[in-house]
Amino acid sequence: MHVELGIEKKAISQYIRRNNEITLNEIKEKLSTTYHSSASTTTIRRHLREYGYRNVLPKSTHMLTSDDKNRRVQWAKQHQNDDFKRTIFTDESSFQLFRNTIRRWTKHPKNESKCAPKNSEQIKY
Repeated sequence: MHVELGIEKKAISQYIRRNNEITLNEIKEKLSTTYHSSASTTTIRRHLREYGYRNVLPKSTHMLTSDDKNRRVQWAKQHQNDDFKRTIFTDESSFQLFRNTIRRWTKHPKNESKCAPKNSEQIKY
């Protein structure tokens, strides 16, 4: 059965732009809850492809070396007694302890790197 999507098409794009790690099943559930839509994951995938999206694994990045870890420890030791009340630390990098298996939706698969989506929580050190 072929389900034609109307306003749901716009919603699908918005879901991807807000969280590029969202799964087809999560989109299906949101459409069902919000629009009472019975679209299948195949229909959703087809519409995403029409929009130019592909589902890819991000490029790998190097693991921290022993030198990297040692430099971080040395920095922490040097600054352990500093007053950081008026300091804001920022970092846009995220990490995983194990191999990346989280796929992302993107329009530019070759440029996709391991960056966290805008609304995800990140553990920072």
